[in-house]
Amino acid sequence: MPPKKVATSKTSSKPTSSKGTTAKSPEKKADSQKRWPLVIDLQGNVSTFFKYRDANVLQAELPGDLSVDKLRVALIGALRFGKPLVLDMGSRDMGEVEKLNDVETNLLDSLLDKTLLEDERYLTLVQPEDEKEYHNSAYYATERFSLVVVTTNPSPNTHIASRMTCFQVE
Repeated sequence: MPPKKVATSKTSSKPTSSKGTTAKSPEKKADSQKRWPLVIDLQGNVSTFFKYRDANVLQAELPGDLSVDKLRVALIGALRFGKPLVLDMGSRDMGEVEKLNDVETNLLDSLLDKTLLEDERYLTLVQPEDEKEYHNSAYYATERFSLVVVTTNPSPNTHIASRMTCFQVE
């Protein structure tokens, strides 16, 4: 599936769709709304935007940012406070997103299909040494949580990209 292109202009702060966009059938639209966004950011501005927002941003190009414990803590923090978890892959291989599976078996799949958010399944990520508020689902704002993957690779050709809604920012 080719990425949707989003053009930006210096006179407007809102991105606009490129010409030639066609309306989708209701079934396809509903399917794409279930998917998390994959942003193909050729200039690297989207990552900077998220750094100044209330988001948990992990950068693949920084040593240790995709370590098991850092991924786990960033994920449960984003789930608890209803924030986006942004995985900034930079120019790295999109396959590194699969490091989420080192945190818990099939974690990437359960994030992409959103089953992690059902029936308080996310509580399996909480460790005994985490603060007590993390152990109680009443403290979580999962309805506002989102997963965003950002890459500067113009053609992320992986099975991960096929399971996300792709946007290209120029």
